[in-house]
Amino acid sequence: MEKNNSEKWAKIKTFFKKNGYYFLIVLCIGAVATMVGVAVSQSKKGQDASISIVDDSQSTIVGEQEKPQDGEEEKPSEHDEPAKPTEPEKEKAVFTVPVSGTVLNEYSASSVFYNQSLNKYQTHEAMDFVSETDSNVYASSNGKVKEIDYNMLDGYYVVLEHEDGIVTKYCSLSGETTLKVGDTVKGGDVIGTMSDSMGSECLDGVHLHFEVYRNGELINPLEVLVLNEK
Repeated sequence: MEKNNSEKWAKIKTFFKKNGYYFLIVLCIGAVATMVGVAVSQSKKGQDASISIVDDSQSTIVGEQEKPQDGEEEKPSEHDEPAKPTEPEKEKAVFTVPVSGTVLNEYSASSVFYNQSLNKYQTHEAMDFVSETDSNVYASSNGKVKEIDYNMLDGYYVVLEHEDGIVTKYCSLSGETTLKVGDTVKGGDVIGTMSDSMGSECLDGVHLHFEVYRNGELINPLEVLVLNEK
């Protein structure tokens, strides 16, 4: 029996001596294959984890914006413009006829008429008014006294300054007035009385020569006047 076992081990030893090299190669190949498999498995897990992190980040950006925690106020965006307060519309100034009377001479800037006082033809960039019942001259609108003076051509006159660049000039007044430069007047306040003091229109008798300026330029008074009776 022992002899048979010895023979078996002798055969096994002889087999390994002849074929051991091949077994070592097979074992090495198996070990390498195992290591490669482990590495691939770990690499795949790392990629999955990376994708998961990116997706979570994107979902955070695309989803709902982060809400402020309790006690924190939501700050406005730098691009948001603050709401501008709505300003109430300013009422437009109303200009009324400065006398209780009728029109003597109308405004005419494109055609000439004969001025008997100066004995020549000229334009008439104003409106002249007369009245048989009321010689008072009234402020055409709210304003401030800009000038009070006299010259031979205009006679005694008063200049009022209004809003929106409008200025009114009242010529051929009497020399009597209680106004002073800088005084504030309201539309309808008496600012003087009509006379024939205007040398360039003295032959027209007692009347008011009324001029209107917008931004320093003479305009037709009818552009601003509301034609109603005093």
